Amino acid sequence: MNEIIENKTFDEIKIGDTASFVGTFTREHVERWAAVTGNLNLPESFEQGGGQAMWAATLFSTIAGTQLPGLGSITKAASVRFHSPIAT
Repeated sequence: MNEIIENKTFDEIKIGDTASFVGTFTREHVERWAAVTGNLNLPESFEQGGGQAMWAATLFSTIAGTQLPGLGSITKAASVRFHSPIAT
């Protein structure tokens, strides 16, 4: 993965700019997330299709820090509302 990360300044970000992140959510991710958060019920909820929502919400900082605007970015707040469960 030798992608070049290009930063954008605040003035360079325009309405309609997008960024995305594609990955695979595995049981190992759930177990690591459970260890970090202390929510040891997460591995069980993974089997039932739950536990992914907050993990997915943390990807906002991944996108901000790697794509839009890029390195050095800090996500201070995010409001997330899921209209349906995230599928496994």
